[in-house]
Amino acid sequence: MRAAAVLNDVNWCAFALALISPKYTVERALDYVCGVTTQHNNRCDLTDSDTEDMIKLRKQKIPYSEIGEIYGMDQSAVHRRVKKYKERRSYDHIRKS
Repeated sequence: MRAAAVLNDVNWCAFALALISPKYTVERALDYVCGVTTQHNNRCDLTDSDTEDMIKLRKQKIPYSEIGEIYGMDQSAVHRRVKKYKERRSYDHIRKS
């Protein structure tokens, strides 16, 4: 019974962290509270949706370094990923015209 109570407390703490801080999703907050570190060593770990979220965070004036912490990446990798994504979207838009 005690283990269930602790797990419930951890879930609530992670949820609260995600609500308070825009730099944490619920999943990342849970990883943080549980002490799990996630590193994206492979580009395939991230989707276009993740990159779009990175762009939204940048529009909220969150620095590349903080976005990198969220996704387990270096700030230069975040910058490069966002830049390449925008270039690819721009190219796709021109090609469709």
